[in-house]
Amino acid sequence: MFDYTKNLFQSMKRFLKAQKRRLPEHIRNLSDEAWLDLIIKSISEQYIEKIEFPGFPPPDLQVQFVGSDYEQALREAFIFYTFVKSHAESLKMPLRRNSQFLDFGCGWGRFLRFFWKDINENKLFGCDIDSVILNVCRVTNVPGNLSLISPEGRLPYPDNYFDFIIAYSVFTHLPPTDRCDITEQRNRIGRRTKFLPGSENPHFSVFPASIIPNRLIGRLSSCETGGLATRHPVDPKSSQRRWKMYGLYVGIDVSKDSFSVAGIDSKGNVLFQGSYSMDAEGFSLFLETIVQHCKNLKQILAAMESTGCYHLNLFSFLNVQGIEAVVINPLLISNFAKLSLRKTKTDKKDALTIAQFIVQHQDAVSRLGVSQGLQDLRDLARERESLCHLISETKSEIKRVLRTTFPELESLCDISTKVMLQFLLQYPSARMITSAKQKDVVKALERKGVGTRITFSAQDIIKAAKNSVGIVSPAKEIILQGKVSTLMHLQERVEHMTKLMTALCKASMLQELEIVTSIKGIKTKTAVPFLAEVGDIKNYSCYKKLIAFAGLDPSVRQSGKFVGQSKISKRGNRHLRRALYLMASSVVKYGLFRQYFIRKKKEGMSAQKALFAVTHKLIRIIFAMLKNKTYFNLKEVSVNS
Repeated sequence: MFDYTKNLFQSMKRFLKAQKRRLPEHIRNLSDEAWLDLIIKSISEQYIEKIEFPGFPPPDLQVQFVGSDYEQALREAFIFYTFVKSHAESLKMPLRRNSQFLDFGCGWGRFLRFFWKDINENKLFGCDIDSVILNVCRVTNVPGNLSLISPEGRLPYPDNYFDFIIAYSVFTHLPPTDRCDITEQRNRIGRRTKFLPGSENPHFSVFPASIIPNRLIGRLSSCETGGLATRHPVDPKSSQRRWKMYGLYVGIDVSKDSFSVAGIDSKGNVLFQGSYSMDAEGFSLFLETIVQHCKNLKQILAAMESTGCYHLNLFSFLNVQGIEAVVINPLLISNFAKLSLRKTKTDKKDALTIAQFIVQHQDAVSRLGVSQGLQDLRDLARERESLCHLISETKSEIKRVLRTTFPELESLCDISTKVMLQFLLQYPSARMITSAKQKDVVKALERKGVGTRITFSAQDIIKAAKNSVGIVSPAKEIILQGKVSTLMHLQERVEHMTKLMTALCKASMLQELEIVTSIKGIKTKTAVPFLAEVGDIKNYSCYKKLIAFAGLDPSVRQSGKFVGQSKISKRGNRHLRRALYLMASSVVKYGLFRQYFIRKKKEGMSAQKALFAVTHKLIRIIFAMLKNKTYFNLKEVSVNS
């Protein structure tokens, strides 16, 4: 009697919850793409049109279960969601409101929230062997009826209970004995037809439905008879990534004088390994090896780590040959290699690791192409940045030497002006000033057209030189003259680079340059490096991607009651990060950004954190301006936005 009452109470509770969160018809009638946009919107807004949407677990927990988090995890799930629906329709068994649906191994419920639109909540079911993740699902209000199961136990559902069963990347994590037990249980609870997207499984005759061999889909049959599966026909409009099956995956480990390679097929079987010299002969031999194993060059995907300048020639060679080549962040390969318990690390092993990575994580590989014009602009901007660093270092070295030959001069004037650099080139010490004629010192300071007007007289310098405590050192005088000459040369180079990159930017990105510089405080010499590093704004689906690309996304450390200090991740483009910092440091002096900066400081932020908040706001505004091709209008921007 007690069990009956308890079950009745739980059924009533689920019914009332489902009634409270029933989706209105206009939402149920949304297209799949619009439904995806709504779920992505629920990342930041829990209530949409007064409907409570499911929440999300912490990012680390999402990654632990599915390998990604938030928008990326949802877009990956959307690909599979649309395929299940289309495959069901092809079998003349479309999903209906009253279809009994089970997500076997539901994890944190990313699939259940998608099928919530198509199936009534009281008909949705999810099960998992992890009690912790099921509690997370309940706390975040994931739709459906959730149950805890064990691989060796009986599933808590009646016979022939479900119309559809999905299992995404589940069987890979089960031993063979448990696979067969689960299969028998699924045959018992499922009706005539059901789906098994799962893993590479000896009990089923299945073919890869995605580029990841562990994620397959097929009709579920008994262990003895096997089953039939179809390939995954991805609609390019349903995802930002294009999924493609390749016949050959090649990992390349690049060094200065040679490179090691490993070729594998989609199942992970090693086809060839070798090492070649980094020259024309080595490139030719490498191409011959590739052609021997795959004559269709368009069916080859080659990947290499970013290694400064060493990979560029090989990367360009492969692209010219028609082979798709990609460059991978070394951090991704390093973390992937840690999954192995073996400590062996050789060039041969690293090449195989890269090949295995692109087979299993093709979705993490970027294919954003860079035109030669944009690459030239980027090279000029980075060379100018490098020269600016050298100028800063040279100025510090000049001040260090001058502290010994004429320490009083720095307090009298700015020694980095053109007038003073010309003066130091002629008089690098107090000794040489006191030994020179007064009219020569005056003449050295009266040079025209070489800098701003000075605010001190020659007599001030002569007086300071006579009372100087600087030492007499002919060697340091020679060193100082050399460093001053170097600084003047570097400044001329920077001016030349600035003119070149500005002209190139105006020739290729004039409208974008005018849009960015329409914000008061942003000058051409800071806007050009920004545009050079960002490239085409269409490569970023939202401003958060741009923030992450610059490495300005927050990095949070939290465990239990411990909450660490929040910092920026710095896992991004350091050149873009520098450009944004310079732009923010300029715009913070004016109008809207000045008000925002002051407001953040009043809220308790330090000056540095407030400046980073301004940087984030600046990115949001520039992203919207470049996307919409609009110029900055103060009336349309709110301080609180």
